[in-house]
Amino acid sequence: MKHRIGFIGTGEIAIIHANSIRIENPEWEIAGGYDVIDSACRIFCSIYGGRIYQSVEALLQDQTIDTVYICTRHDSHVTYSEEACKNGKNIFLEKPVALNYEDARKLLKCWKQRPVPFTVGYNMRVTPSILLLKEKLEEHNAKPEAFRLNMTGTPFMQGWAGDERYGGGVLVCQGSHMFDLIAHILKSPISEICADTQWLHQPKELEPNSAIVLVKLENGVCGTLLMHDRGNKSYHIEPGGGMINFTIYSEQGTYDVDAYGRLRYGTNDELVSIIPSGQNDIEYRWGYRNEASQFSKLLASQVTSICTLDEAVNAAAVVEAAKKSVREHRWVSVVYG
Repeated sequence: MKHRIGFIGTGEIAIIHANSIRIENPEWEIAGGYDVIDSACRIFCSIYGGRIYQSVEALLQDQTIDTVYICTRHDSHVTYSEEACKNGKNIFLEKPVALNYEDARKLLKCWKQRPVPFTVGYNMRVTPSILLLKEKLEEHNAKPEAFRLNMTGTPFMQGWAGDERYGGGVLVCQGSHMFDLIAHILKSPISEICADTQWLHQPKELEPNSAIVLVKLENGVCGTLLMHDRGNKSYHIEPGGGMINFTIYSEQGTYDVDAYGRLRYGTNDELVSIIPSGQNDIEYRWGYRNEASQFSKLLASQVTSICTLDEAVNAAAVVEAAKKSVREHRWVSVVYG
């Protein structure tokens, strides 16, 4: 019997995941989807096949569906994930796990009562260039001391993503992404944070769309983080790279990567520049194909690099500390658990 996938939310990100599934897990079958926008669901199902479900409940109660991809607005992530857990579905949840740490912990508690295979889609962990960065750091036995990280998106927080009720603004939308990547690459939880935010061409009734953050990790590494959505598509969004730049400093060398493009590193002996081989499309360069492949391995109980629910909840804890730092204008310790 084929492994059957149901999509809750059938917009742009769902289409990227469905394309990646077709390539990496062709034995999987897309059973259909549900979307609050009926036309979006009809388009999705006309491309990938399957049934148009009339409600989330109908999709989750379909006993022939093994796994759900939740690709909806951030405010619905916890509710839909809890219901999927209760119905025994494997879960792929698009990031972030929740709008706030309290809700993230609530979901974790629900999951522990009914554990199912569960991953949160922090795709930057498994882009070809980030995987190559991890390989070179290990190959050179690099011991990071400091870092600099920038994330630049195109304007997207002027809509629901910037609304406190639905999207959460820069610290939720981009911050959770970056906090997860920092802890994952540098192999240490974030211990303290000092943050400030501002509105860049952003209506004041929405959340800020820019942030500057100072970060300290438990292992002693420190760094800076700049995030905003004032980039342009030709430079920051195309698969050649430019959206996320991560520079790591160590005695063994300096390593600089565009998360979706090129890796450069310099040691005492050489300066190297590499673009990982492979197709130059978003599914490949942005790591979604690797994510689909590693999710399949997770379902087969194999060790993978994709984000667990526990790790995603930790990222939500850092977001919570960053928000507190903005309010109180001081360094804040991150409280986990």
